[in-house]
This record gives sequence, C-alpha cells and structure tokens, in this order.
Amino acid sequence: MTHGQRDTLDNIRAFIAAHGRSPTIRELMAIEGVRSTAGIYERLQALVRDGYLRKLDDRHGRYVPVDHGGGADLRACSTEALQAELSRRGELVAGMASMGRSS
Repeated sequence: MTHGQRDTLDNIRAFIAAHGRSPTIRELMAIEGVRSTAGIYERLQALVRDGYLRKLDDRHGRYVPVDHGGGADLRACSTEALQAELSRRGELVAGMASMGRSS
C-alpha cells in the first residue's frame, strides 16, 4: 500500500467515525485537497483491488473499508515472520512463550 492509499483509507475511516457514513468522492477530494477525481479514483480502485475497500451500490459511489476481523490477513505470513514482528513490538501471544524452548 502506498502512502497516498494509506492516507485515503485513513481519511475514509475517520470520516465514517465522525459522520456515521462513508464520504462521497467529492467529499474525499475536499478532505485530501485535490481537484481531480482521477487521482482519488485511482487510489480507490487500487484499494478495492487489494481488498481494503469495497464499493457501495448506491447513487453516491461511496466506498467502505473491508473488515478483516480487526487486522490484516496474515495467512501468507510465516510463523517466524509473525514471531519476529511480535518480538520487535515487545508483545507476547499466549502459547508462544514456550515455543522454541525445550522442556
């Protein structure tokens, strides 16, 4: 995900939190300070393609974030990569404390 796509996704989430609905393309343009719909539309299409957003079937052409159960899809990540990331963050998952240790 690019920085611009992350900003757009964050802006959509913030708008929904504040207004109880997703923004229209024009509202999103105003939030992000852009004049052309093309740039916003390209970001939205990339976010849909990558599974972060879905387009609502309404007359406003709005998009909503896809709920991944509170986090990213980690099925493609190796156990080692996940353990390394948790270690980097200083977090521990139940049952992982004893992994890799011999009794």
